Amino acid sequence: MRLLLKNMIRYHCLKLGQFVLVSGETSSYYYDLKSIMFDGPILNMISELLLREVDRFDVKSVGGMGLGAGPLISAVVLKGNMKGFYIHKKAKENGIGKRVEGHFEPPALVLEDVINKGKSVMKAIDIIGRRYIAGVVCIVDREVDGNLLRQNGIKYYSLFKHSDFAAQLQ
Repeated sequence: MRLLLKNMIRYHCLKLGQFVLVSGETSSYYYDLKSIMFDGPILNMISELLLREVDRFDVKSVGGMGLGAGPLISAVVLKGNMKGFYIHKKAKENGIGKRVEGHFEPPALVLEDVINKGKSVMKAIDIIGRRYIAGVVCIVDREVDGNLLRQNGIKYYSLFKHSDFAAQLQ
């Protein structure tokens, strides 16, 4: 299952060219995981693999912020029989103005598709409160210098690292 997902990422998600990342930085490669995350059987496989990582932590809920986290949260909550939550980048201007939707219950784990420097994940953690977060799990860690999770002592695991795909970039 892991090898199948790795090959899907390698041949369907890893794009070469010039890309602007969320951080504003440019990159000669891009992991377009959303191109496979909205396919039911593939998302089911991803959630199985993520749950193995989630089990490293003793958490009561999983959540995240942004489009990359949405399907992961839903799939892991369903398959793992857990509670889930979604963090808005800013408080909603309608309804009751929630910043966190769903069922946040600490200790919690943040899920993400791809981590570059971890800026958006750190923002999510800061919104919730660091003391309530057990760690982070992602699909791909780009392994860049200046990783904020590492600098801030946040435990995190990834299914794959950029170095797993480095040969593809040669």
